Amino acid sequence: MLRFLVLIGCLTLLTTAPAHARTEGGDLLWQDQFDLAAGRDGATSVAAGNGRVVALGFAQNSAGFFDLTVRAYDAQTGALLWKDRVDLPNGNMSAEAVAMEGQRVLVSGNSVDATGRSEAIVRA
Repeated sequence: MLRFLVLIGCLTLLTTAPAHARTEGGDLLWQDQFDLAAGRDGATSVAAGNGRVVALGFAQNSAGFFDLTVRAYDAQTGALLWKDRVDLPNGNMSAEAVAMEGQRVLVSGNSVDATGRSEAIVRA
């Protein structure tokens, strides 16, 4: 099960939120638990900006292979804004790095297909 507990309390202190919306002592504001198919899932990177938090990584699908995952949240409420999953048939993928520019999210990762061929992937 993938847990996104990624210092959300600290992120609130870095935003322009009013003083009454801030937490003291790193209180947990929200969390998300994501489990694709009762397999091994993991987060590899996170970025925050423009009121959003983007977490990415991998999730094991029902066939036993790993898919690239990206999930975007509202930084204040934890509401899921959008998600993306890339499934390489009979292959493994993982998202490794994320950058945000305005409303764009750029993700890089890697994949290994069924023949063992390794490739880089970049998605916007």
